[in-house]
Amino acid sequence: MATFEQEKQQHDELRKVLGELNAIQPESLVRADVLGKDLSFETGLPVFRRTLGLFKDLSECNLDSFPYETLNQLHSQANQVLSYFKQIQGFSIQQYPQNPVQARDSLIQQLRDQWHTYYSGVTPHISYAIRRGTDFDALEREARGTLALQKQLAGEFKTEKDKILAEMQGALERVRQAAAEA
Repeated sequence: MATFEQEKQQHDELRKVLGELNAIQPESLVRADVLGKDLSFETGLPVFRRTLGLFKDLSECNLDSFPYETLNQLHSQANQVLSYFKQIQGFSIQQYPQNPVQARDSLIQQLRDQWHTYYSGVTPHISYAIRRGTDFDALEREARGTLALQKQLAGEFKTEKDKILAEMQGALERVRQAAAEA
């Protein structure tokens, strides 16, 4: 069982890694200006966007009540993703002189193949944090208040409509009487 201090430290480390992931722009990972169009990571852009989006969603959650083990698991996954992106950011032809295309494709494929693991590990915690942060009782009270206000306004509009209609009928009757007298 982890201590409160260990939990806080793990929380801070996870927040740090999530901050680093949030700082990465998916388009910056393409690197066509450095690697050229043929060797760029353009084909990985949808994978990059999806993966970074998932961890961005996690970073927007309140993780304060998460246990150490969960924070550790999320930190591990976030670290792994960050590692892939650092490899992509540091990718060069000099690192892989024999077959840079295969090395590039392998990095994209590894990240893509891990998507299900990341998704399965992260989304339940995002769902929990969102649910925990939502006051459904307050939403229901607000909805009931809005409904009552709409009913009240509908009644007032009906009363006003009936009043205007009565005035119009009175005016019409006066016009008919004036026309009959003429």
